Amino acid sequence: MFSHAELWRDQKSVWKVGHSGDQNVGDLYATGDLPASFETLRQQALSKQDEKDDVDYVFDIPLDLAAELTSFRHDEWAPDQPFFELVEKSA
Repeated sequence: MFSHAELWRDQKSVWKVGHSGDQNVGDLYATGDLPASFETLRQQALSKQDEKDDVDYVFDIPLDLAAELTSFRHDEWAPDQPFFELVEKSA
């Protein structure tokens, strides 16, 4: 499984975090000026990973960082909001 998140500001890369767990479930790369929450998220994920190795917890680290900045996560939605929105071309 692969996940990746990065922040760019003024056309410059600020940080990048990624995970490619196909070969190594603990794979994680991180560069740049990382968010303050990165280390906490990393420690939590690795702790869970040590307890249960058949679930890829490290996969969530980049997604959680992106969700902190955007308030969006691809696998979550508000139950009071439609899952899909129909968009039609105006006449």
